[in-house]
Formats: sequence, structure tokens, C-alpha cells
Amino acid sequence: MKAVKNMDPRMGCCIDVGHTARAGADVVQSIREAGSRLFNVHMKDLASFQSKESQVAVGEGAMCR
Repeated sequence: MKAVKNMDPRMGCCIDVGHTARAGADVVQSIREAGSRLFNVHMKDLASFQSKESQVAVGEGAMCR
């Protein structure tokens, strides 16, 4: 958000919930902080927050627990 805060409000972001969780950030807080600049959300679920190869069907992994 620091990179776009002084730019045109049409400059937004897409939050990938899997990448956000693996980075150790709070996904819900990150969405709140993005506010009106959040244009898209890439939904995925992960069996493990430590492995980027652990993608599973949404609802079957650790994101929903």
C-alpha cells in the first residue's frame, strides 16, 4: 500500500490470500488495509502455510480452519 498511497485512486491491488497467509500477514487485516484500493481477490486454500506446493480445493485446507 505504501507504493500506491499517493497515486491515482484507480491504482489498486489484488490480494492473493494464499501468498498473504504464507508471508505471515493477517489476511483479513490486509484486506481491511487495502480498503477501496482492493480490486480483486485471488482465492485459494492451502494444506500447509509453509509449502507453496500445498494448494487444495477451497474449503479443504488450513485457510478455513
